Amino acid sequence: MRKKWIIGIVVTIIIVCGALWYYYSQYSGEMDVYNTHSTVFGDYHEENITVIVNKPHIEDIQACAEEIVERCRNNDFDSVLFSYDESIPNELHATAYLNERDLKRGKAIFSLSYEQETLNSEYNIVEHPEKFKLKISEEN
Repeated sequence: MRKKWIIGIVVTIIIVCGALWYYYSQYSGEMDVYNTHSTVFGDYHEENITVIVNKPHIEDIQACAEEIVERCRNNDFDSVLFSYDESIPNELHATAYLNERDLKRGKAIFSLSYEQETLNSEYNIVEHPEKFKLKISEEN
């Protein structure tokens, strides 16, 4: 009887440790860029990024989208450094995922566009944020 108790406790510990490891591996860390694609035509620069949020859920999608835009404007993601010395984007598009597993499944949380009403290469996302509007599309 005592042996069954010990085996049960060991199995429980292994399951709990496995669950904690899974949770930590999926949701630890900060928001970061997974992929980036720039398109430049003439003097117009469009930036498309894929972001991993690294959270179990998003309570405020608007705030999360604003944080993505702000981090792009400040160029302060850990894994990517945008080359704003060459050109600063005149338009930004992003798709956000909770974790890398959801990215591989194609299960996005939302997409955003940070763009001007009319295309104008004089204005960029860093120096003229007042000229841009944030549009969010929630994924289903």
